[in-house]
Amino acid sequence: MIRSDRRTRRWHDGAKLRRFFEQKLTVKDVEALAPAIFAAVKTPSPADMMFGNEIRVGGFMALAKYNYREAIELGVLFAKTQGGHGSENRTGEIMKEITRFGSAAKDSIPALRELIADFNAQSHGSEFPKGELNTRRIPATQSGIDAIESAITYSDIRTIM
Repeated sequence: MIRSDRRTRRWHDGAKLRRFFEQKLTVKDVEALAPAIFAAVKTPSPADMMFGNEIRVGGFMALAKYNYREAIELGVLFAKTQGGHGSENRTGEIMKEITRFGSAAKDSIPALRELIADFNAQSHGSEFPKGELNTRRIPATQSGIDAIESAITYSDIRTIM
């Protein structure tokens, strides 16, 4: 029972931070915290496979929400390093945000194609289940590629630097 309570607490804490990053940070907050948010998204949690991505999702979403160019690169990196648990849903969330950048995300297309190959390799190498779970990751990524390839415009973009 104690272990379950610890997991619930960690999830709850991570989910709170995710929601805070996604919903409460203003553009001025994100501007001031951008380098730290970038580092938090870039660095996978050393532990807690189930809940370690919550802060990464929240940070990524905050940067994407306010159109930081670095969110494109971070989104691809995050998709590659997110680990298997929950990636069948998270991948679609990540792709949705990357595609909002429109044609500004075109440089990410080779890395996204590589991501599909990585997903297939994980599935064939028994690192991730074959079938429905993996097939949710691949179409989400391919849809992102298709949307970016067909995009002709992009919105105003900020940068951390």
